[in-house]
Amino acid sequence: LESVSLVKKHQLSVAARWPRSDEGRRNAELNLKTMKAQGHAGSRALSWPYVAGFFDAEGYIHVRPSYVGINLRLAQKHPPVLYQIRDFLRHHLPDVTLPIYRNGSTFELRVHSSISSKTMMRCMLDAGLLVKKSQAEAAVTLTSDNRHTVREVVSQSKGNQSRYQRLDREGCERAAKINSVSVLVRQLRARGGGPA
Repeated sequence: LESVSLVKKHQLSVAARWPRSDEGRRNAELNLKTMKAQGHAGSRALSWPYVAGFFDAEGYIHVRPSYVGINLRLAQKHPPVLYQIRDFLRHHLPDVTLPIYRNGSTFELRVHSSISSKTMMRCMLDAGLLVKKSQAEAAVTLTSDNRHTVREVVSQSKGNQSRYQRLDREGCERAAKINSVSVLVRQLRARGGGPA
């Protein structure tokens, strides 16, 4: 694995040469923790198959409940690999904004644009996306006519972690109305009218 690994090459090297003494193991363990936090990336270049595999493991497709929109998120506890993926994506999708946010104890690389999200999903599908293949295939077809169906397919393919946060069709319609009222309130406030 050490010879083909991209991100954990140095960590695998330490593990493969694990010391026998207690002190050596403590030092090696500390070295591994430091490497993990700092992100020792290998010298190999990223590829679409790598990004697809990473997305299969650490990615998330979000179909907006209140309007026709989609975005992608890739999460990781330590951000260096996200910076590498962002650099790769910027090279292949130069017009996309790719912020990395801290979200609690993790970091998230986000693709906010629906067009860029669809382009990225098509590239990952072509590169062998497996686990999230059915979600991505549905998501790239998103239109105003099929928004609820696509959202249902994407949410059914997810695990149980978000089962209480999913909105059904009526919930999505309610979210759209709330969003419209929120936009109207912001506009009125900006003009100096309405409640403060």
